[in-house]
Amino acid sequence: MRELNVSMSSSGNGDGGTELFFHAYRYFPYEKELARREVQSVTGVSNIVETPDCFRLAEPVDAEKLRSLTYVAEVITGKDHFVTFQYELEQSHRRAAGIGKRQATRYSVHGLHEYKGRFNPQVARFLLNYLGATKRTLVLDPFCGSGTTLVEAALRSIRAVGIDMNPLAAFLCNAKLCALSTPAGEIEAAFESCLRLAKRAPVRFLKLGSLPNRRMAYLQNWFPSESLAILELLRSKIGSQPPGVRSVLLSLVSDLLRDYSLQEPSDLRIRRRFAAFPTVPLLDAFEEKARSFICSLSAAQSISGLKRIRSKAIVGDSRNFLDSVKRNVLRSKCDLVITSPPYATALPYIDTQRLSLVWLGLCSPNQIRELEGDALGSRELNGTSIDWKRRAHDNSDSLPSTVASFCQELQSSITSDDGFRRQAVPALIYRYFADMKRVFASLRTVLKEGALLAFLVGANRTTLGGEYFEIDTPSFIALVAGQLGFHTREVIPLQTYHRYGLHQKNSIENERLTIFQRS
Repeated sequence: MRELNVSMSSSGNGDGGTELFFHAYRYFPYEKELARREVQSVTGVSNIVETPDCFRLAEPVDAEKLRSLTYVAEVITGKDHFVTFQYELEQSHRRAAGIGKRQATRYSVHGLHEYKGRFNPQVARFLLNYLGATKRTLVLDPFCGSGTTLVEAALRSIRAVGIDMNPLAAFLCNAKLCALSTPAGEIEAAFESCLRLAKRAPVRFLKLGSLPNRRMAYLQNWFPSESLAILELLRSKIGSQPPGVRSVLLSLVSDLLRDYSLQEPSDLRIRRRFAAFPTVPLLDAFEEKARSFICSLSAAQSISGLKRIRSKAIVGDSRNFLDSVKRNVLRSKCDLVITSPPYATALPYIDTQRLSLVWLGLCSPNQIRELEGDALGSRELNGTSIDWKRRAHDNSDSLPSTVASFCQELQSSITSDDGFRRQAVPALIYRYFADMKRVFASLRTVLKEGALLAFLVGANRTTLGGEYFEIDTPSFIALVAGQLGFHTREVIPLQTYHRYGLHQKNSIENERLTIFQRS
């Protein structure tokens, strides 16, 4: 057996019990809690003794049940002694990326492209185990983002459907799924070909066109001419590759756009750059990123093999699943929901990714504002004909009284010192919960009776009239869900949980994992 990064207290277990050793990285308190819950759910054993290194079970357990555990690295039960699939996946990335013993969150295809607000893949994998997903389960993620849930489901050969209003989210999710089913060597060969052709074309001879279309005019405003010329050259060369490989390589380039643009990389809003440009040339950065990703993918595929993908993500609105049903995306009702919905007013999801959206041709420049305004959790009221301030005052959407009263309290706290953005907050918060009510109403039409739903969401905060308000989003969502017949089974606090890319000023360290059940 290979050398392990776990601390072993014994070389075997001859007493008939089971020892489940932790990963070598430091666990947050919530991870130990999830680990215990997962073991109880998978094994059916409730009597678990925790030591600094492991969980001890007084009885032997079917070894096959233990291979899928997320927060366990190594198992000793009876005569069996093995590492878990999760340990092998994380270890493959640690070795490929040289990151030492810390928790790996970009294993397999998770590191293809950064995505603000994505959640930890270990949590998604835990939920599949904890909620009893099998190869017969159909999983739905109504806010799929860049595909954390769908990827983890695919690694378990579980079918899943993802929906997101952001075209880039669906594009990245499907690119990751393609990478899971495509040999890393095939992606590498296509990459080498594109890179070789790109390097042969001197940048000084590249022309962007004298009569640019809207896409090109927009990009020329946000990229230095030489950088844009290289990007367009790469897009052209990659465009001749097969669709699956093409989407993966385009995603790798897309992940570099903000760093090499005139947009300030550290700002999620549209701001002109003040930071220095990277010293590494763009083509070299693409080469480095692609080789790193392919190396990690190859290492993961040596463990998981190629996956037969039966999952996909589509661009759609989870406030209206009927449209998705009409397009035959959901041909049968779903068994399980695993999702992490947007925060209310926390992130400008479309603005943050507008360069990728336009460069990839997923939307035109004049659609950006509309997409941002329509998105659930948007910070924009512009472009809507609905008077959300009036609707909040009248509670026109019949939200639970606690939720409506809170929004009305926010409105009454506004003073003349609050700028126009702060003055819009109460209406935006009300709209968010009204939209979430529509989501749950829509979910009823596509979920089986008794289906379970896991929602990972956190509280956020605002200041109005000089007064601090915590927006208890998880509790308010539970109240809204209850109106539509979704019973809250349990709530698991995830203190110290850190969502990727969220600004601290927009969130607090108080995420909760709420499990609902459809009546």
